[in-house]
Order: sequence, then structure tokens, then C-alpha cells
Amino acid sequence: IIVPFEDSVVITQIVSNGPCIASITQMYTAGSFTDSFQFTMPNVFTPYRSPGVNDFYCPVGFGDEYCYDLVIYNRWGISVFESSSVNKCWAGNIKGTDEKATEGVYHYVVKTPDGQSFAGFLHLFRTE
Repeated sequence: IIVPFEDSVVITQIVSNGPCIASITQMYTAGSFTDSFQFTMPNVFTPYRSPGVNDFYCPVGFGDEYCYDLVIYNRWGISVFESSSVNKCWAGNIKGTDEKATEGVYHYVVKTPDGQSFAGFLHLFRTE
């Protein structure tokens, strides 16, 4: 039995085994996306330094069940990477080309499904 309230849902599970009946009721309160899930954004990225180490840039803490929009901008405000998939992280290339982004500071914006935005900076180091 599922009973919706304003910002919550009450779920009651009833189990019967012949003459025995048991039930359990649990209330779940809806909140914002980040109330129930935390993530962090690394501030240093070294995609060309050591293969297999720090090769991709994306939020840390997101799982496959969460969606987000990630946009990374260069110092002139031009988008160099965009993704709406947790399976697609930035490899340090310019907009899906083989052209490597220059070393420097980049600005990122992450938007969550509930409309919240988080922004910050990352430093890309290129030592090949």
C-alpha cells in the first residue's frame, strides 16, 4: 500500500502466511537531490601525465543511477566539454576532438536533476 503525502510517501508492506499476518510501515520524505547524495569535484586533473592515473575528470560520488549535466569552460568562457552521462567524463580533449586542452585553469558547472547548480575551478596539468 503506497499513500502519497505532500512531500513524502508512506509504504506499508503486508505479509500473510496462512493464519499469520505481519506488516511494516515506513515513511519516506522527499528532499532535494543533494540532501540524499553527496559528491565532490577534484581540483587538479593530469590526463596526459601517467596513463591510468587521473586520466578523466568528472564528479566523484555519482553512481549510475544519478544524472547530471557537466560543462567545462576554458579561461575565455568557451565550452570545451559537455556531458549529461555519468559514463562520459572529460579526457582533456577539446569538444570530442583529438586536440588536447592547454594547461591551465578551467571553470566547471554541474547541474543536478532537481535544478541545483554547483560551480568551481580545476587546474589541468600537462606534463608529457
